[in-house]
Amino acid sequence: MSRTPNYVTDKDIVDKAQIRRQLVSGGADLILSLFALVGQQRVFPRAIMTKTSNGQIIVHNKEQIMNWFERANYQDCRINAYPAFVSVTEEQDYKRGINLDIFAPNILFIDLDAKDFKSYKEFQRVVRRVCKNIANLLYDVKPLIIWSGHGYHIIIPVNAKEALENYEEFTSYVNDPSKSFLQFAEKRLSLNKADPSNNPGMKSCLLRVPYTFNSRCTIKEKGDSVVKIVQRWDS
Repeated sequence: MSRTPNYVTDKDIVDKAQIRRQLVSGGADLILSLFALVGQQRVFPRAIMTKTSNGQIIVHNKEQIMNWFERANYQDCRINAYPAFVSVTEEQDYKRGINLDIFAPNILFIDLDAKDFKSYKEFQRVVRRVCKNIANLLYDVKPLIIWSGHGYHIIIPVNAKEALENYEEFTSYVNDPSKSFLQFAEKRLSLNKADPSNNPGMKSCLLRVPYTFNSRCTIKEKGDSVVKIVQRWDS
C-alpha cells in the first residue's frame, strides 16, 4: 500500500511563523520586564541588534523590536541591558555630568562559554559553583539563566539606583566606575570563569532573547541554536 506524502501547506508555514513570533514576543517581554520590575530603568528608548541590523539600532516600543526581529528571521536578536539617550541634548548633558543615574549599574551580566572548559561535565560543574557563589554573595538570589547556544548567560538585576560616577571615592581611581563595576562583578561572581572576551558595559551589554536563534552555532551545535530559558529570575 502506498503511503500518502506529507505535504507542507501554506497554512502550516503561517502557523509555524505565528508560533515563533508568539514565543519570541514572550522572550522579549521577559527581558524587558527586568528593567521595568526593578523600577530603576526606563524601558525605552533602547538599543537592539539582530543578524541583519548592521550594528545597534534604537527602538521606541515593543512593536519596533518585533518587526526588526522578524525581519532577521529571529537570528541573533539581542536587547541592550541599558537604555539609550532620549535626545542629543540628554546625551550632551550626561557628558557634562548631568543625570548620570541613567546608567546606574543595576543589571549584572555573566557569560560562561562552554568552549572555555575541557569537557561539558567540567563546564556544568563550574556553572553550579558559580550559581552557589552568586547565592552566597547576593542573599540566595536566583538569577535569570539563559542558554545562548554556546553557553550560559546569567543575568542579575540588582538594587542600584545611583551611578558610581557620583562618588569621588570611585572617580579618583577610574574614569568609568559604573562600567568598571560591571566588569569586576562578572569576574567576582563567576569565580573568574567568565568568558575573558566579554567586557560588559552600558553600550555593549547585549542580552540574547529567549526563543530566538544563535546563527553562530556550528552544524554540530544546531540542536542547541535556540536560545532557551534555563532558570527564571526569582524577582
